[in-house]
Amino acid sequence: MDGRWELRVGDVVVGWVDVDDGDFPWLHGAWVPGPGWDRERTTFSDDDTTLLDPDGAAVAGHLLRLHGDRAGFRWIEAEEQVEDAPPTVDGMLVAIVGGHGQVARHLTRLLVAREHRVRAIVRNPDHVADVEADGAEAVVSDLEDGSADLETALAGADAVVFAAGAGPGSGAARKHTVDRDGVTRTVAAAERAGVGRLVVVSAMGTDDPPTDDEVFSVYLRAKAEADRIALASGLEVTVVRPGGLTDDEGTGHITIGRHVPPGRIPRSDVAAVVADVLAEPGSIGHIVEVVGGPTPIPEAVAEIPTLPGGKAG
Repeated sequence: MDGRWELRVGDVVVGWVDVDDGDFPWLHGAWVPGPGWDRERTTFSDDDTTLLDPDGAAVAGHLLRLHGDRAGFRWIEAEEQVEDAPPTVDGMLVAIVGGHGQVARHLTRLLVAREHRVRAIVRNPDHVADVEADGAEAVVSDLEDGSADLETALAGADAVVFAAGAGPGSGAARKHTVDRDGVTRTVAAAERAGVGRLVVVSAMGTDDPPTDDEVFSVYLRAKAEADRIALASGLEVTVVRPGGLTDDEGTGHITIGRHVPPGRIPRSDVAAVVADVLAEPGSIGHIVEVVGGPTPIPEAVAEIPTLPGGKAG
């Protein structure tokens, strides 16, 4: 089923999918926008979408997700279509570096509930059972081990989330080896593996971090360097900088912006922000700070493309 498949809405060519994985009934491949493509319209109903296979034969289907330069499409023969066909899912595969962290585990459960697939990359083999119980595929790979094959761990993913951290109680040295160098290794591995999308979970306070030798100051400087490394890469990057993390139950409401007043936010709400950011192409290239607030998370994330000063220069 490899080849270039043409996607039409009515008589308008909106693009093509250069298929590299065509197991029926899914197509996955590189997305090539057509002359009728509207970036704001990323999904199409079964009623008005037609897919032409490489031989020009028409089938009907449903475009599920555009993600950077990738597309996922589920199709059925036109005569099999029913007016009230249930919605399909996109099957996005998200690799989470630091997969056993608290935000990461919230994110895994949320993505699985949304019918995505998750690959949790963990350092400790003892953590495999936990992330598998969350619904993820577990891969053991140590960010601080230069010989570990992170590229293979990321291979085939549609997106990567960097949620690793040295954690409280660790010394200054590990702020560099995990929080900064871990991003460097993740970026390089993602580029080699052909993964185009990266969301980095960072921290507020990194725009102008302190210069002293306190461990938390070193942490903020490491995060700041990591953010710059990610944004300077060839990947499609969004940096999410939460305020103080809590274990409180999520509210589903936040305040988001390039700069927001200091505040706190439940870890589960951070995970929900990351999940929605993954589905918001307009967030690419942006740095956002996020704390608890009054705005529903989906509404707040949808505003990212229009945030003043949010786009990294």
